[in-house]
Amino acid sequence: MIDEKARKNPELSVIIPVYNSRKTINQCLNAVFSSDFKEFEVIMVDDCSTDDTLEMAKKYPCKVIKLKRNSGPSSARNQGATAASAEILFFIDSDVILNSNALREVFNFYKDEKIHAAIGMYAKESANNGFFHEYMALWKYYTWMYPQAPEYFSFFIASCGSMRRKVFFELNGFNTEYRGTDVEDYELGYRLREKYKIYFNPKIQGKHYHPDFMTCARNYYKRASLWFNLFMKQNSFDNGAASASRGVSSLIGFLIPVLILFAIFFPLLWIAVVSLSVIFVIMNMKFYLLAFEEKGLWFMMFSIAANLILSIFISAGVFKSIISISFLKWI
Repeated sequence: MIDEKARKNPELSVIIPVYNSRKTINQCLNAVFSSDFKEFEVIMVDDCSTDDTLEMAKKYPCKVIKLKRNSGPSSARNQGATAASAEILFFIDSDVILNSNALREVFNFYKDEKIHAAIGMYAKESANNGFFHEYMALWKYYTWMYPQAPEYFSFFIASCGSMRRKVFFELNGFNTEYRGTDVEDYELGYRLREKYKIYFNPKIQGKHYHPDFMTCARNYYKRASLWFNLFMKQNSFDNGAASASRGVSSLIGFLIPVLILFAIFFPLLWIAVVSLSVIFVIMNMKFYLLAFEEKGLWFMMFSIAANLILSIFISAGVFKSIISISFLKWI
């Protein structure tokens, strides 16, 4: 637990937006309060939950804010930052289970005055069991750490990201036009990087409760569409999962099943199907080798299939955005 001195003069403000988070909030808060660093406060912002999340959180020494109406995570995080006492804000989500050293790593990192914002990462082990959850954990880990962990990132991560309080308010916080868990952290990161660097510290980690396949597919579709709108304004790719090479890989993954449908009627197209399939596997080979090394052959085969299917949803989201932009220009 945190002591009375830390309550009054915290070095870190941990901000957690919650909405119907009863399945994970206990594990999330247990991990935070089990930290080997004690000079922090926790601000939990309840976005009008309809379950017993709020009652569960009141068992912990949190500063609890209950919003008057459901406003989305961007607004909740902004409210939490306004109530924060510390000069360093650390944003996590209610489904992230921090490592015991994560808060200390954040605090020590900001001893360097040149650090204005930094992100951590999800651990390569998922907080929940299942082939798909384990695949997502390893894929996220791979996109951050391979081929080489970068010193800086081009975007911010609101589920495991920190920022100096003065910088956060200089940027006016998260854009509340994004009501869901969309690309609000990317958008904030793009504004942030115009003036400051977004450092990456892989020692700041936590296990994540990854969503099931259908939820993940819907999220990928929606976020890809919204991200492409930002891409058109920025005219640049990101590092991590939104790099140019991974964009090409997703496009190829989308084309493969489309060509398979046409190849039924035009057999010569099977040559293109086989060729693109080989290219797709080669482009992602380092990840598949990592999957094999970590979990074995069956997991690697599952990873190839999951990677291919999710690529379809990502590309479909981008195409939706392209069509919408083209239609608006046409009218």
